[in-house]
Amino acid sequence: MFRKLLWATLGIAAASIGAAQPATFGIRVPIGGEATDLAVDQPRGVLYIADFTASRIDRMNLATFELESPIQVDPHPVAMSLSPDRRWLLVAHYDNPQTGTPTNNHLTLLDLVLGTRRTLALNEPPLALSFGADNQAFVVTT
Repeated sequence: MFRKLLWATLGIAAASIGAAQPATFGIRVPIGGEATDLAVDQPRGVLYIADFTASRIDRMNLATFELESPIQVDPHPVAMSLSPDRRWLLVAHYDNPQTGTPTNNHLTLLDLVLGTRRTLALNEPPLALSFGADNQAFVVTT
């Protein structure tokens, strides 16, 4: 009797697990490229999306979830970080072809207030970056 009850209970549990669907959240917004990093700028209501294959930083309006005009950057933006004061967006560009010789590894520093940019050359491919509380950047390379 106990064995029949156990199998019946397991059968009901298996049936309810099989019928369960995963929860979905968020909104799908196609960008037409390959996103490699995100940075949220809540005061401006913008999500910055590093688009590796399109050589740009896509800007998504967080109120409407629509893409605004992108920021064109050099090829292969792989990582980015927004400074705590929201003035600087630092973008790492990774270009290490199959030969193993780095050819175009650098950083782009975008001034979001003035709309200017600076390019900072690197000897090694950048892998990650982040700003500290003092608005100074920390960059990890190979």
